Amino acid sequence: MLLVACVLWGIAARVDAQTADPPNTPAPGASPAPAQLFRQAVQAHSNGQLVEAVRLWTLAAEAGHAPSAFNLGVVHEEGIDGVKNLAEAARWYLHAARAGDLDAHLAVARLYLNGQGVPASLVNARFWLNRLAAVDSDDAAVQALVQQAQAQLALMPADDVVEFKFEGGRYLFREMSPPRCVIVLQGRITRDTSRQFGRVVERARTAGCVDPWIALESPGGSLRDGIELGREMSREGYSTVVARSCASACALIFMGGRERVLIGPRARIGLHQSGTRTNDDPKSEKRCYSGHLDDASRLKRRYLREVLPEQGEAIFQRSMKTSCKSMDWIRNEEALQAGIATRMESTAGAPPSR
Repeated sequence: MLLVACVLWGIAARVDAQTADPPNTPAPGASPAPAQLFRQAVQAHSNGQLVEAVRLWTLAAEAGHAPSAFNLGVVHEEGIDGVKNLAEAARWYLHAARAGDLDAHLAVARLYLNGQGVPASLVNARFWLNRLAAVDSDDAAVQALVQQAQAQLALMPADDVVEFKFEGGRYLFREMSPPRCVIVLQGRITRDTSRQFGRVVERARTAGCVDPWIALESPGGSLRDGIELGREMSREGYSTVVARSCASACALIFMGGRERVLIGPRARIGLHQSGTRTNDDPKSEKRCYSGHLDDASRLKRRYLREVLPEQGEAIFQRSMKTSCKSMDWIRNEEALQAGIATRMESTAGAPPSR
């Protein structure tokens, strides 16, 4: 990696810019200024007093001194008494980067790329590299850092979407602004759809995503698997999103979401009676369950009452008015008033697709 060598400057090299200003002598009883604490820490480090140096740098970093925070990152990454603490290194590098330290931008990006001290994340690495690459400066040292960031960006993959195929369709996974990510379900709902969902969720957790949005684009499919996935949405507190069409079993998944968001003018939710086909063959003749006492209708009714206690019965009754061979499409304000969706957004927030 191009970033490996550039982060671990010598500790003393960071003191040059700090000693350019005359030292400030604090008034009696006043705390030393962060820049003075930094210089004292560098001197302690030069004298082999690492514990004292860490104490002084911590005081300065907590007062907002970015170079001190960067040096703490270096110390914890290199190790204290031979013990490395990459999580602590990442914490201080992030502290320094947020305070504007450009070396820390590279360090943070490197840790995200390698998954050291933080979950591996191309999105986070690209974020810090892009911030650094956009810096405009006549300073030769800064220009060198900018060039390293630009070179690293050129080596990174252009597309960070991961595909998981299942029988009838696919999932797409993409990291967004941390700790968010989007899981996109495209295709028919089958038994394999619910089986593979666990793999995608595990991928999200590995990437540090704790609050995924579930974007849905499906004509429907298996009632039982739609309900199984909808219950998982409800149980885990996932938010569901529709930007195009989500019908039948897909609508049941959508209504399990904590937040249920329609994005853009094309977003629509389709309801109808449950039905069955011979051997689940999508080309075979569909037979509708038009009554309220068959197993499929009772299962759907119980589920809707479970995830939407106030609106579930009315939504179920509405679905029973439309044959399984037709579709009752619900959009925009109508979906909000029915309690099917909780809010609408513009197309600017649409989930990723390809």
